[in-house]
Amino acid sequence: MTLQARNIQACIGNTKILHGINFTGHAGEITAIVGPNGSGKSTLLKAITDEVDFTGHVTLNGQDTATMKPWQLAALRGVLPQAATLAFPFTVIEVVRMGLLSGISGARADVPERALNAVGLDGYGGRFYQELSGGEQQRAQLARVLCQVWHPVVNDAPRWLLLDEPVASLDIGHQLLVMHLIRDYASRGGGVVAVMHDLNLSAMFADRMAIILEGNILASGPPNKVMQDDVLSKAYGCNLRVNTPPALGQSFVLPHLAIHS
Repeated sequence: MTLQARNIQACIGNTKILHGINFTGHAGEITAIVGPNGSGKSTLLKAITDEVDFTGHVTLNGQDTATMKPWQLAALRGVLPQAATLAFPFTVIEVVRMGLLSGISGARADVPERALNAVGLDGYGGRFYQELSGGEQQRAQLARVLCQVWHPVVNDAPRWLLLDEPVASLDIGHQLLVMHLIRDYASRGGGVVAVMHDLNLSAMFADRMAIILEGNILASGPPNKVMQDDVLSKAYGCNLRVNTPPALGQSFVLPHLAIHS
């Protein structure tokens, strides 16, 4: 089962952002979308979730999303935006329960607390959302999304986490917590597509990476094939050197090796 986006073109105002992108995410895997600021990463995710006008086709588990009803999409995918603003003083548990208003886990009163525990916010349910730090709010929103698609596979069909910079405002410990959480979700059969900035975290956890540059896919595939000196240097506009620890075979980039062109 896959999430497929074919010939995706999108504009913001009069500016064309995406130029006919073809992209595939696979169930049971984490696919990281990386690239420099303004390259079109978030716009691609918003096209996949129909939050921006676009041309092209998106299919989810073989179904054309344009023909699916909102409730059908909500049952198959949970979407985490870059940021979420709430105008009313909801408690954290009320925010998390928004992902569990109905559906297969709708009667499971334990799921919101389990989701909060999974993101490291055990005991935060009674606090007001606006009192949380930015990183805590981000994790509360992730808990909400998890509630929506709590079971990675339902009736032999994978469900999907679509995440826009899920670790951007987190410290390293919580970054690893979230990455292990989505790794577990994928290992249990769900699909994860995540917009990421950290190349090293992406290489550590992703099964596939897609680098976007100026609205086009520059390279895609397993991290050790995508993380190449020439590819990264072209994408980020500076000379980068990819290193591999011999014992692990894991690619990584050290910032002190980045020399501006």
